[in-house]
Amino acid sequence: HTEGSKLSSYTLPTPPTPALDRQLYARGFAIVNNKAEGGQLIVGSSLGTLHVFEAEGFRIVFLQALEGHHQKAIADIASSHEPELEELTHPPEELFAVVDEGGVATVWQAAALTPCGRFEIPGECFTSVRMRGGLVLAGSLSGKIFVFDSQQQALKCEISAHARGVTGLALHPSQPWLCSVSEDTYVNIWNLEGLEAREMEALASKSLSDRLLCGAAFIGDGAKDVGLVHYDSESISLLVGERLPGM
Repeated sequence: HTEGSKLSSYTLPTPPTPALDRQLYARGFAIVNNKAEGGQLIVGSSLGTLHVFEAEGFRIVFLQALEGHHQKAIADIASSHEPELEELTHPPEELFAVVDEGGVATVWQAAALTPCGRFEIPGECFTSVRMRGGLVLAGSLSGKIFVFDSQQQALKCEISAHARGVTGLALHPSQPWLCSVSEDTYVNIWNLEGLEAREMEALASKSLSDRLLCGAAFIGDGAKDVGLVHYDSESISLLVGERLPGM
């Protein structure tokens, strides 16, 4: 195919009774490794519905909609599949987590596409989510990070990570590190090794003045660096690991 050409597209179906207070648009996505069917794409929507797709050649084909589990707009979706850590943290079956703007987080079995866990923090608005093994790490608009244990069905840890809303989370591919970014201009690196003691140690923190950060990823050789994106900018900021305090 021609480089840069569109391979496939799909328009989310309008529900029979459209919500008068909300427009329909996609919110959050994740690829899950369904061993029975192969890879599937899960896409959330502003109406709280999850749309399931599978690959058919170079096309994506709509399979089904999962409704009734989220009443508010989906904020983010994350899979537990991490090839680099599979022997250490991969649960017996692959899971994926979904968070919404109403403070609800659900955990799903990827193979059966059925929910196997639900957490709710009244008054919170979740903005982002990541998974490591059976742990669900969710950022919120209040600047907090919540860690849920999907196997014990319990809140494991809660920290006040930022002065403003958390806008993005990223997990290091091989280390127990979590990166969080926020509208408060700060990027923080957290150590997940203390979760058994219900705490998260801050490894590094840096402010990018006048930058409303909205996304992050560990990149580079050994994933020691952090790439950052921010609102209203086409540039990517790079924080070199050796220059981050504490790392």
